[in-house]
Amino acid sequence: MFNVSRRAIGHVGLGFGIHACVGMAMARPEGEAMLTALARHVRKIEPTGEPRRMLNNTLRGLESLPLRLVPA
Repeated sequence: MFNVSRRAIGHVGLGFGIHACVGMAMARPEGEAMLTALARHVRKIEPTGEPRRMLNNTLRGLESLPLRLVPA
């Protein structure tokens, strides 16, 4: 049951227990592969502006995160 007045605290990411995301077994190695490839090709990541939060009742995240990637 969805409770509008709940206190939405903490981040569950891919969840755990019976609420675990079915795709997490694939999402974790995909994320690791992407970050490993990024680390090989990028020397530095610099912010170029202010991040903007996504306005959403069920998900927490960023609408935008302006970055500049400096090649390795």
